[in-house]
Amino acid sequence: METVKGTLRANSYELFDHPSTKQLKPLGFWARLAGLYDSPQVKFYWNIVSYFAFLFLFAVVLMVDFQCTPSWTEVLLYIWVASLVCEEVRQLFHDADGFGFWKKVKMHMNDLWNILDVLSIVFFIVGLVCRLTVELFYTGKVLLCIDFIIFCLRLIAIFTISKTLGPKII
Repeated sequence: METVKGTLRANSYELFDHPSTKQLKPLGFWARLAGLYDSPQVKFYWNIVSYFAFLFLFAVVLMVDFQCTPSWTEVLLYIWVASLVCEEVRQLFHDADGFGFWKKVKMHMNDLWNILDVLSIVFFIVGLVCRLTVELFYTGKVLLCIDFIIFCLRLIAIFTISKTLGPKII
């Protein structure tokens, strides 16, 4: 006999004969696949893949597809940067800890990576405005090239999080 928190059990195998355990079934293929892609590590790797795709698109626009009128790839880049802007704004306004907006802004701007994000977005907007004016077209391209370098520096923050890639690159 075994004593567990004041109750007596005749056999420890009684736990496995409980009616609720007999109804459990193994997960199906789609449930396991959804569980895999919902895991934090896989989400992190997809984030890295999408960031590399963003940098690739940015490089293609700057080196190959930079014309007087924006092409569809450049418009796709604008949409992608707009989604990055939305994410930065969400980080500022999402106050799960209840600190208040101004304290959240101070905490946000104390982090070097957040400053780098804001700097890259500001450079992109200024470069885009210059790029869309005829007189400052090449100035806009230079600013967007500098902005591309700033976005590439953001990879350092991503790789410092990774256990396998971080020590090899940094």
